[in-house]
Amino acid sequence: LPNGKLLLWSREMPSHEQSEYTYLFNPVTGTYTRGPYFPDLFCSGHAFLTNGSLLVAGGVGTGAGSFMGYAYRTNTWIQGPTMRGYRYYPTNVPLADGRQLILGGGAGEGQENPLPQIWTSEGWQNLTGAVREVPEYAWAMQAPNGKVLMFGPRERGLYLNVGGVGAWSPFRGTALHVNRIAGSWAMFGSGRILIAGGGLIPTATAEIIDLRYGAPRWRQTGSMSFPRSDLTLVTLPTGQVLAIGGNQARDTTYGLPHNPDETTRVLAAE
Repeated sequence: LPNGKLLLWSREMPSHEQSEYTYLFNPVTGTYTRGPYFPDLFCSGHAFLTNGSLLVAGGVGTGAGSFMGYAYRTNTWIQGPTMRGYRYYPTNVPLADGRQLILGGGAGEGQENPLPQIWTSEGWQNLTGAVREVPEYAWAMQAPNGKVLMFGPRERGLYLNVGGVGAWSPFRGTALHVNRIAGSWAMFGSGRILIAGGGLIPTATAEIIDLRYGAPRWRQTGSMSFPRSDLTLVTLPTGQVLAIGGNQARDTTYGLPHNPDETTRVLAAE
């Protein structure tokens, strides 16, 4: 958060209570304090607004169409306008003008929510010209040309024009390692993206793209020291990217991650 504390929620928190509560962690003192009550935020999407407030979309909670704002100055949750339909594992994309795009998310019974919506201070704008099923927790960011680029983890690249009713168009710069399910991505500079890890068989490979010039294309960059699925990439103030955690084993039957254990989890950061 802008005040230096970390906001956390999960299925089970340090006190072994379920996630009807959020928690604040103070990295200076190393202490946790329980935050305000709110029903289960598991499966939600989230991203910051320019004023430091956190917008949380969907999840289990009081209904996966819920939309909440967390005000860090007052340590309170604020109920926002309900989205169109349920969304489990949606993607929140902050836009340069302060609005926030919500993409995808499960709508129940194996169905995806295909309607992109944009949150504004006046409510929801439905992009009815861009109805399309996208992967849960799709990788997406606004490019320097103003369009939103969706580039993974499994789909080939697509641009979304967020003006008017919206429209999808092809993006020619397809990633080299097509399936990076359970991989991670980070923006390490204006218009520059790093993707790494993931795959049905975890990979250590990484790719970068620069969207600022000409006809951008993905290109291979140095691999990590370890294959990693379910890793986290964190952009540092220096522009460097830190890779944390991950798992080297996959379930060959379902393509889902094993529970990490001493033999498969990756403990080293790089």
